[in-house]
Amino acid sequence: MAARQYDETLEMTPRQQAFVAAFLATLEEPERYRASAIQPDMFCDNRADADECARLVDQGIKRASCSLLAAYEIEGIDRPAPGAFTLVVDWAQNPVCVIVTTQVEIAPFDQVSAEFAYLEGEGDRSLAQWRETHRRYFERAASQLGISFSPQDLLLLEQFEKVYPL
Repeated sequence: MAARQYDETLEMTPRQQAFVAAFLATLEEPERYRASAIQPDMFCDNRADADECARLVDQGIKRASCSLLAAYEIEGIDRPAPGAFTLVVDWAQNPVCVIVTTQVEIAPFDQVSAEFAYLEGEGDRSLAQWRETHRRYFERAASQLGISFSPQDLLLLEQFEKVYPL
């Protein structure tokens, strides 16, 4: 449910570009240069969840996300890394906020901690609810990748903080 759907082919809309320009203007030169590689990204694979996750990130409630590790390998896209900036957008591609990745770990689905589930900020924030909604999401995502999902599959666990607007 909460995995980020990064797509390197996304080009920024004029509204996204203006939002990013306003964010970059708040930074000192060295940081501005590093942040200029920012890319738009959304969470989830449907409008309701994508919009809800964007809202939770903007409110500072959602501070983590996860993805199937296999997706990065199959799709040939770079994994998130600490220090990377992301423009969070809603389903309609409207800019919502900017986050920076603070931590990245790899863990099997069935070993994700209750603390991480809480940081994801969704639902009742319990590990049981996290496992159920994410199992369904990862089954859909794996199917789209032409693979099957099991509870032992590796996930990329990402933590982040909202940095704009504050």
